[in-house]
Amino acid sequence: MDRSHCYNPFVYLRDDNDVQRLVTNLFKSTTPKGAQSNDPFWDTAAQMLLLALIFYLKYEAPEEEQNFAMVMEMLRAGDVDEEDNSPSPLDNLFFDLEKTDPDHIAL
Repeated sequence: MDRSHCYNPFVYLRDDNDVQRLVTNLFKSTTPKGAQSNDPFWDTAAQMLLLALIFYLKYEAPEEEQNFAMVMEMLRAGDVDEEDNSPSPLDNLFFDLEKTDPDHIAL
């Protein structure tokens, strides 16, 4: 973070609609105008994953961990070993959340 301007959009997330708006705007701003996906399923899946991660951080993480650096850390925790069928640390995080709060918005 030495070269960061320290802007953290998580600070401005007051409610669930703000989270939705952040993810929607992020995807719109990183997609070239007129570009269309061959399979929109993957675009939707990527948006849903990002929503789940941000909702998790917003409601479960301490304030100092509510940032995109932590989103990236969570994504790395989701890496799977193709030779090992055990769940990833990210899977376990969400399995635990489902046990304690099955109606959590991150699920």
